[in-house]
Amino acid sequence: MTIAIAFGLLLGHAQSQSQAERIDRIKNDTSSKYYWGEGRGATDREAMATALEDLSRQINTKVNFTEIETGNAASAEDMRLIQERTISSCLNIQGYQKITYEASSDQATPYRAFLYYERSKFEEARKAELARLRQRVLDLIDEAADQEEKMNIADALRLYNWALNLANYYGIADKDPITENRNIDLWCTDKIKQILTNIDVELDQEVDYNDSMYDKYAINSHVTYYGFPVTALDIKYDDGESNKDLRVRNGEGTLLFPDLTGMNAISMHIKYHYSGDNELTQEMKIVYDNPTVRFDEFSLRKIPFQTNGNKLTAKTNGKTQQVAKVAKESTSAVTSYAKGLAEEVDHRYLTGAQATPYVTVAQTLESALRAGDLTSVSPWLSTQAQKQLTDLFKTGKVSVVKKGEYSVEQADHYVRCGSIPISVKNGGNTRNERLVLRFDDNQKVESISLALSADAENDIFEKGSDWALDSRYALLKFMEDYQTAFALRDADYLDAIFNGNAVIITGVLKSTQNDYFIDGGRILSKADDNVIYRQYSKDAYIQHLRDLFSNPYNKYLYLVFDDARIDKAPAPSSMREVFWIELKQHYNSSIYSDTGYLTLQIGMRNEGSQIYVRTWTPHELDLRDMKQRYPIN
Repeated sequence: MTIAIAFGLLLGHAQSQSQAERIDRIKNDTSSKYYWGEGRGATDREAMATALEDLSRQINTKVNFTEIETGNAASAEDMRLIQERTISSCLNIQGYQKITYEASSDQATPYRAFLYYERSKFEEARKAELARLRQRVLDLIDEAADQEEKMNIADALRLYNWALNLANYYGIADKDPITENRNIDLWCTDKIKQILTNIDVELDQEVDYNDSMYDKYAINSHVTYYGFPVTALDIKYDDGESNKDLRVRNGEGTLLFPDLTGMNAISMHIKYHYSGDNELTQEMKIVYDNPTVRFDEFSLRKIPFQTNGNKLTAKTNGKTQQVAKVAKESTSAVTSYAKGLAEEVDHRYLTGAQATPYVTVAQTLESALRAGDLTSVSPWLSTQAQKQLTDLFKTGKVSVVKKGEYSVEQADHYVRCGSIPISVKNGGNTRNERLVLRFDDNQKVESISLALSADAENDIFEKGSDWALDSRYALLKFMEDYQTAFALRDADYLDAIFNGNAVIITGVLKSTQNDYFIDGGRILSKADDNVIYRQYSKDAYIQHLRDLFSNPYNKYLYLVFDDARIDKAPAPSSMREVFWIELKQHYNSSIYSDTGYLTLQIGMRNEGSQIYVRTWTPHELDLRDMKQRYPIN
C-alpha cells in the first residue's frame, strides 16, 4: 500500500469519525436546540430522501401552527394536513443543514444522510415561507384581474383557480381589500362562478361541409363575456367520437365533427383548472398532486340543436342551463377595455374599385382552399406564396371554416388583404387562424401570413399612434411573418432575419432550483423558480430551431401574441428605424408549452429588417432599460 493511499484512507476514516461525532452531539443535545432526521440508502439521493422524511415527521410532531388561517372551522385532520404541507413547502427552500457520507460497512445501504434544522432558524423560515405563499396567492389574483379586463378569459380563469387551490391547500384565508373582506377561498370560488356563468356561446346557422376531410362538418361558434368577444378561451367538447380541445381566439372558434347524424346537442366544458399545464410552478405541481383539489360544475355547456341539411337551428345560445348568472359588482373595467378593442384605429383602407381586384383574388383563393386545389389561383401566387401554402398544408388538416370578410389596406410597398378564416387540425389539436394576403405592385399575392391576435394588432396601431402609419404597418408585417415562420417551421426565414451578432436568450420552464437571467454577469431580471435561461449565438440558435422543427414527436407548433408594448430607439444612418416590441407569447406545441414575454429589438432596413436582440422572460421587462443596455451602433 502506498503512503498516499494509506493517508487517504486515514483521512477518510477521520472525516467519517468527525461527522459521526458531530451527529452524536446534535442528537444528544439536551437543550432541544435542533430538529433532525437521518436516513440510509443505496444511493446518496435515496439516503437524503429518507432523512428528509424523518426530519419532516419530527417537525410535524413538535410545531404548533397557530398562524395558519382557515376560512371555516377546520377539523383536526385538516389542520394536520395543512401543517404537513406548509412544513414540506418550507423544507423545499432547503434552509436545513446536511451531513452526508458513505459508510462502506453496510453494502446494502452504504450511504447515510443526516439533516438538521436549528429550531429558531426554522421558525424564521416557516414564517417567511407562509408570508411568501400568502403574497403569491394575492399576486395570482391581481394578475388574473388584469387578464379578465383584457378579455383573456383563459388566463383569468387559470390564475383565479390557481390562487383558489393554492390558498385552500395551505389554509390561507386572508381578508384583504382585493378580496372585498371575504376570505380568499370564498372570494375566488364566487369569482370563477361569476366568470363561467357570464360566458355565452352562440352557433352559426350555416354548417360548413367538406367531404374530403375526416371531420366533414364545421360549426362556427361566437363566444362572448358580458356581451364582448373574448380574447382567448379554452374549451373541450364532444364531437360524437372523442373529446377535442379548442382555443377560442378573438371571440371565434370552430367546432369540427366527423358526423352530425343522430346528434341533437353539443356538450362542452370551459377549461379553467389547468392541472396538467406545463406552466405549473413546482409549488402548484405539489398542490395539484393533492386529490382533494376542488372543481365545480359551472363550466358545463350543453347546446341543443337541430339540423336541416347544411343548416343548423340552435335552440339556445349556449348559456349555462345549470345555474342563474352571477352578477358582477362592476363591469366598467371589462367594458372599457372591450370597447377600446372595438373602436376603429388608424388604418389606410382601400374601397370600391380600388379594392375589388384584391378581394377577387382572395375569394378565388378561398374557393381553391375549400377544394384543396390551388390550380385556379396559382397564376396569382408568387413562388414564395405557393411554398408558404404548401408548408401550411404540411402542418395539419387545413379547412376554410366560413366565408372571408375582406378589408384591403394600403401599406408601405405592399397591399394587405385579410382575411380567410381557417382551422388547422393536427390530431386532437385544432386551432383557428386568419389567413392574410400581401400583394405586390402587380396585384399578385407576394406572401401570406397568419394574422396576429386582434389584441396585439390593435396595440401596435394604438400604442404607436404618434408614429407614421407606414412604420406601424412595417412592424405589423414583421411580427406577422415572425409568428408565421414558427407555425410553418421556416428556419431559413428565421435565419435571414436574425443578425449575425444578435443577442439571443431563451427561457425554458423546469421544476426546481433558482436561476437568474444572466447577461454578461449582470442580473437582467429575477426569474421564476422554474425557469432555465440559455444564451445562444445566432448559428447555435438557428440549429436549435431546425432540430426542434424536424423533431418527429413535435406534431404541431404555433405562437399566439397579445399584450404588445412598443417603443423606438435612435437609429443609425444605415437603418430606417429601430423598434423595441415586447409581447405576451403563448408558445404551444405537442411536446412543450409555456407563456411568457418575448422581447425583440428590430432594425428596420429597406433591404431586409433584422433582429438584434431576442429575449424570453416569465415577466415583463422594462423596455427603457433594454434600450439603454442594447443600443444599436
